[in-house]
Amino acid sequence: MTFSLESSSLLRLTAKAFGTLMSLEPAIAILTDLLVLGPIPNTASAIVVILVVIAGIGATYLLRPPTSGQPP
Repeated sequence: MTFSLESSSLLRLTAKAFGTLMSLEPAIAILTDLLVLGPIPNTASAIVVILVVIAGIGATYLLRPPTSGQPP
């Protein structure tokens, strides 16, 4: 079901907005885990999730797509 929701949102959002939302998935997962299951994530897990989110947002906004005349 989540794949179909992601696919339908990809058609309606810009690429940058979709990329930002996808990079927030680890943070949303850890918050859902905290609310549903209750264990508090350790410091290493929290740091890793923060770094993954920052890397995803950075890749979305800082990397430019290659021009059509140059190889990737």
